[in-house]
Amino acid sequence: MSSEFLAELQWEDGFAIPVANEENKLLEDQLSKLQNERSDLQDQLCDYEDRINAMTAHFKNVNQEFAFTQSLCKAREHEIESEKHFKAIAERELGRVKDEIHRLENEMASIQEKKSDKEEILGITC
Repeated sequence: MSSEFLAELQWEDGFAIPVANEENKLLEDQLSKLQNERSDLQDQLCDYEDRINAMTAHFKNVNQEFAFTQSLCKAREHEIESEKHFKAIAERELGRVKDEIHRLENEMASIQEKKSDKEEILGITC
């Protein structure tokens, strides 16, 4: 009985209210299309929000990596400066040692010469 009644009202499957005229059918179709479009846009919005959240997290990670890389670079620069400083100290020390060796060689030559002179005076020959 109820199915006959619904058929008389031109009630089709679904939840749509039976329409009285063609204009209302067009409005109902337009409403349905707009609702579908709204649903699609909401899905698209959710997708965009997910992408934005993923990009934001990625950007945060990239910034952290960048800061870490910068700190490593600064540490390496300080290390290089320290190495240059230690190299300069070592070069100065090397210069002092060379001067000391040269002085000692001269002193040794002078002592050897004095020894030779004294041996000559004493008549000792080796």
